[in-house]
Amino acid sequence: MLDYVIRNARVPGAANGGAVDIGFAKGKIAAIEPRLVADSPSYDAQGCLCCGGLVETHIHLDKSRIIDRCTPEPSRDNPNHMKRVAAVKSGFSVEDIYNRAKITLENCIKQGTTRIRTHAEIDLPVGTKCIEALKMLQQEYAWAVDLEICAFAQEGLANVPEADKALVEAIEMGATSIGGAPNYDTDHPAHINRVFELAREYDIHVDLHIDSGHDPASMDNMLVAELTEQYKYGGRVAMGHMTKVAALPPDKQKDIARRLADATRWVNERADRIADKSHVRHLTVGYFGASTGGAAALVAAAELGARVGAVVSRGGRPDLAGEALGQVKSPTLLIVGGLDKTVIELNKSAYARLHCEKELKVVPNASHLFEEPGTLEEVARLAAEWFRRHLEHEDEEGG
Repeated sequence: MLDYVIRNARVPGAANGGAVDIGFAKGKIAAIEPRLVADSPSYDAQGCLCCGGLVETHIHLDKSRIIDRCTPEPSRDNPNHMKRVAAVKSGFSVEDIYNRAKITLENCIKQGTTRIRTHAEIDLPVGTKCIEALKMLQQEYAWAVDLEICAFAQEGLANVPEADKALVEAIEMGATSIGGAPNYDTDHPAHINRVFELAREYDIHVDLHIDSGHDPASMDNMLVAELTEQYKYGGRVAMGHMTKVAALPPDKQKDIARRLADATRWVNERADRIADKSHVRHLTVGYFGASTGGAAALVAAAELGARVGAVVSRGGRPDLAGEALGQVKSPTLLIVGGLDKTVIELNKSAYARLHCEKELKVVPNASHLFEEPGTLEEVARLAAEWFRRHLEHEDEEGG
């Protein structure tokens, strides 16, 4: 007996992309097939795609909704966001964090997000107040979202015993991953090594804010990669931001592209070892690269061949992939802003050297960073459609 039915829905893997009905019983999916016979209440999806919930991998619920408290950014050339946020943290109580984070969390859920990793800053004077507030929300909304808490020191860890103590306390309160921001510390290696030390001691994941800024003279991502390999922590480490990569010379970017290829091999090898492949049979790796990351994605795709199902470059520099362009077999979409005249020409040059299935899309009235209203949404639409077209496959039985 079905309790509810979603009718006329598209689902990944359905034969020929046809519509199906999804039946629910006792809160779980009980049947997926065309034209289910049931008198249960229903909803007509009208051919819309039904898929797993959205995943938010990097959000700061504890300091969301404070724009009314912070002074404006004085200059994009010399930002001081750290100081401006630190200046208002004295007003962060458990109740204040809970109330602000709750609004943001509910909005995430309303948009279909079912898994979230939120970074929680344990720097003084806040300490573990953020953990206490987020744990309350974690329990309150467990019915709707898996909320993972990543404790990290935003304003320094090396030689800051208070931050170190708060990190340990946060983990013991229930944080299941640990992060850091070595860019804002006096000793980057000490910061990173301490994060890995605590991660291994408590057997939790690592998620670091790494290499933000524009000067690639000093970078930390390679140390993180080395420690990941040394401690066999593959699959348990994430790095965010990494904007300095965009300023690296092409040969150094190719080193990162090779790391990306190695990571993809690791994912494929682990998938091959899964005994029950029913939930991974349709999954194919796709690359999305922005700016010079587009070149790194293409270099890695050229090396891996058919193991990469599709590539999307947004405002990228695919021309920097050089000779690798002619070796790319993965369907490739190049997206460029209509106002980004120089990059349009560079993308046209790279496009001519690609011998795979390919498209070049120019988003009207968009600059290099797609900051104009509606332009980034158009990028998301184009990329999603490209990935849907090339990463969705029927299973071996055509079902």
